[in-house]
Amino acid sequence: ERADSYSCMTAFFTSHSLRLLAPGLAKHIVHGVNPVRLLVSPTLTESDKEMISAANEEGPEAIRHKLEDLVGARFNELLESPEVLESALAKHTLQCLGYLMGQDRLQIKVVLVHGGIFHPKVWIFADGDDLLVGSGSINHTGRALESNVEHIRVERSWLGGTEADAAQTLLEQFEAYWAGTQSHADTIEAPEAITRGLVSNYQSGAPPTDTDYSNAVTQDQDGGVAETPSAPGYFIPSY
Repeated sequence: ERADSYSCMTAFFTSHSLRLLAPGLAKHIVHGVNPVRLLVSPTLTESDKEMISAANEEGPEAIRHKLEDLVGARFNELLESPEVLESALAKHTLQCLGYLMGQDRLQIKVVLVHGGIFHPKVWIFADGDDLLVGSGSINHTGRALESNVEHIRVERSWLGGTEADAAQTLLEQFEAYWAGTQSHADTIEAPEAITRGLVSNYQSGAPPTDTDYSNAVTQDQDGGVAETPSAPGYFIPSY
């Protein structure tokens, strides 16, 4: 809640994670000047895909009015009151996903790794020149934050030495993927990736395979839209 920027690289994202992070996230969004930035693999729940597409297609005003009707609060209250936004995130998480993206307070990009999987779990908080970076096994999902046994290593730049070097390296990696300058990967805005059929919706207990990701990368390189797979789909694994 005190950081002036919050960025995350994650293999899997679900909007349910926003509900669990609501207290600190609401304060950060209201008081911060930088949008929350998420880099994710090409795997989202169907409901999250639909809301991200709706926010892009219907425009921020339409999404804003829908959320205002649900919350019973006006636009200025949502982005000026941490308490109002926290309540909205907790009770109307999916609508808040669309609202925050429509207002450019939450930005999501999809990373397609050539011949591989985008699988980091790195959480980056910056306050001026200070960096606090957590890396380990924690995805940006509800299950990871609420139920799983996870591991995280924390690097603090103000301690200097190897911790400062590690924190800076991870930040630079994030920025390179965000800018799309990594030669082994393509980074695409989430709404565009969904429209082009590059984001899978998983509906079974099995995690996505290397082949699933390779197919998504191939479709991106060909500039085409993904065909409907004949094999059973998958859902977000409980990672």
